[in-house]
This record gives sequence, structure tokens and C-alpha cells, in this order.
Amino acid sequence: VATHYYENGNVQFRSNREFVVNDQRCGKDELAKEVVKSIALEELKYQEDLQESLSDFAETTFKKLRRQLPLTQLKFPWQTGAAS
Repeated sequence: VATHYYENGNVQFRSNREFVVNDQRCGKDELAKEVVKSIALEELKYQEDLQESLSDFAETTFKKLRRQLPLTQLKFPWQTGAAS
């Protein structure tokens, strides 16, 4: 999963997880259904874990990662039109 967040700065978040599906000996049709069921269940768990992890990420971790001032340690006067 790759996430891009922008609010006065760029932050990217990448996450991955490996899943193990138990191989049960059964017919092709049943095996296909079990694989689909296992993938859906693991994906749901992964999405829930991500949601929990990222719920307050924007207000906490992202703001800590961003530099509050540029390297010059001075805020840029955007309102004066100096950027144009």
C-alpha cells in the first residue's frame, strides 16, 4: 500500500505485509473458494490495522516529520505576492 499525503508538504507512506494461507487438501472448486475467502479475510484485517495506525497520523507523526521552517529558518511571505 502506498499513501501520499500533502498538507503544506509532501509525505509518502509505504506498507506491506505477507500473508500465509493454509493449504487444505480439497477439490479444485473448494480450494478456489477457500483461497478467495482467506484473501478477503486477510485483506480485511490488513485494512483494519492500517486504519487504526493511520487514524491520527496526519495530526501527530506527519507534522513531526515535516520541517516547520525552510532551511533559512524564515517563513516565506506568501501573502505579499513575492512568489509570483
